[in-house]
Parts: sequence; C-alpha cells; structure tokens
Amino acid sequence: KYIFKISKNFLPNLFYMKGINSSVVAAKNISILGFLSFVLYVIIREPVLLVQLGKFFKILLRVNSVYRRTPKWRDPFAKFFNMRSLEYFEFIAGLQPVDVDFNCKYVYFPLHLQPEMTTSALGGPFVDQALAIELLSSILPNDIKIYVKENPKQMGFMRGPTFFHRVQRLKNVQLVPENINSHELIRNSIFVATITGTAGWEALSAGKVALVFGNAWYRSLPGAIKYYEGLTYAEIVDLQINHDALEEAVGQLHSRMHNGVIERHYKGLVPDFDDAKNTKEISESIVKLIFNTQPYTFD
Repeated sequence: KYIFKISKNFLPNLFYMKGINSSVVAAKNISILGFLSFVLYVIIREPVLLVQLGKFFKILLRVNSVYRRTPKWRDPFAKFFNMRSLEYFEFIAGLQPVDVDFNCKYVYFPLHLQPEMTTSALGGPFVDQALAIELLSSILPNDIKIYVKENPKQMGFMRGPTFFHRVQRLKNVQLVPENINSHELIRNSIFVATITGTAGWEALSAGKVALVFGNAWYRSLPGAIKYYEGLTYAEIVDLQINHDALEEAVGQLHSRMHNGVIERHYKGLVPDFDDAKNTKEISESIVKLIFNTQPYTFD
C-alpha cells in the first residue's frame, strides 16, 4: 500500500498568494503607481482628456474613491488601468462591507483567477464560471445559499457587468468580500464547489465533499464528485469521505507521478533544488511518455 498522510487541518503553502491578507484597512488615496497607470492610459488611449480637464478629474475622483474603499494590500491599478477595470473595481469595492453568516447552510464557490490554465484549458465549457454557478444553483434546495468569493488577484478580465448580472440574479447566491478567510468558508460549508481549484483539495483534506466542474487533478479521489447532467443534491451530500481511503488513494496517485518540477514558481518548495538535475529528469520523462514506455499519471 502507498499511504500519503494528510492532516485534517492541512493548509497548503499558497506562496502565489503572497502579500494577500484579510486586512480591510483601505488606502487613504490613490497610489503613485495607480496614478501613473491612469495618466499613461490617458496619454495612450484617451489623450483628448488632457484638454477636457473636467472629465479627466471626474474619472480621477472615481479612481481615488476605489482606493479609499479597497484594502490597502490590493493596489487595483498598480500594473495597468482601463475603464473596464475601473467599473470592475467599483463593483468589488461595494462588496467589502457585506456581513457573512457562517451559521446558515451554504455551499462555498471560490472564483478562479482568469485568464489561467485552471479554467481556460482544464475547465472546458466551465471557463465560463457563471455557467457552473448557474448549474450548481439549479440543483440546490431553496434554503441553501451559495457563497461566491472573488479571487483576490483578479482584474477586470472576464468580469464584465454581464457576468455579475448572471450570478446575482440567482436568488440563492451571495457575493462575499475578498477579505473573508477562505479556510473558514470551507470549514463551515456543506461542501465546496469549484472548477479545478485548490479549495477542492483543501475541502477533501478537511473531510468535506468537493464538487468539481473541470478536470481537477483530485477529481478521482474519495470525496470528490465530478459534475454531470442529472446530478442531484442528495448524491453530493450523501457522499461519505473515509480519511484512510483518501490517504491511500492519494498515495497511489503520488506513486504514479513523475519526478521533476515543470513550473518554475514551485521550485522553491523543493529542498536543495537542482536545475540541471530537474531538467534532465523532466526531459527523460517526456521522451518515455511520448514513446509509451512509461505509464501516464492520469488516465
């Protein structure tokens, strides 16, 4: 038997979320980088605003208002600015004061950062995350809410007014602020629904069912259930998770994995990482996979 020990209080090292925290302390005014992004946008995209100073300052005041309502750690326009992003962040800033009731019955659906492989490639039709939420809503009893939390690194892409209109028209959906702790949302949920997200794996580790819409790496593990047409709420909540069986299944999966780190951001998780050795192992595995002399990790 291959056993992979998993703590029920498992918290993954989400190094890619560095700098993101639960602080709600807002900035006093627009940041220097945010102001420079705005000015650069005006010069390149709307130079007419340089002579229409009334309109220029009206937009600038909207930008400043976003900063005054957005947690200081989330600099919305530090990298770039456009009007679509302004409208997006105005909407998100309005969610910050919303209270979350952890005592009600709810399913947790954390939104993915987009564009990214997790949805664009592995999500199939559920690259449209609103579609997944609509289908989830259709199978839940009327008294079960869906708490939808935005990814704290998301910008305006794929989050136009139509997206939020589709989500908010569902009576059982509540958009929750970005600063609400994801682990607490998982812990108090009935189950977690996601396309391929790490939250699903965290849910399984904590003994919660994970409903997956995409090709998540953990979709075949005990406690995970892949969405299909006709799936019922009863099938999901009746699913029991045996922690020992989960550890054995993960161990079996781990034993079939190939050596090597293919994403440079993850090499920091490997003690004494050796670039040359890693490159050699990966290239050898790829050749063996191409010529079918080594089995695939996944069927």
